[in-house]
Amino acid sequence: MAKNYYLSAEQVSQLLNVSLSTSYKVIRKGNELLAKENYQVIPGRIPAPMLEKMYFGLNLTEREDIANACV
Repeated sequence: MAKNYYLSAEQVSQLLNVSLSTSYKVIRKGNELLAKENYQVIPGRIPAPMLEKMYFGLNLTEREDIANACV
């Protein structure tokens, strides 16, 4: 299975262990931050690196040991 760059609300919900409505709020906030920096956004989706930066404070995709452990 290919790794998705953009995460859906369902994926965010599973990663953060929150409800679907909360995951949409997370996505909305992340997209607002990206839009302020003049990036194009996709409603209902968030780039995985943005979510990692917002909630984990680091770029997990650069760490192979952690990236392989997360599914």
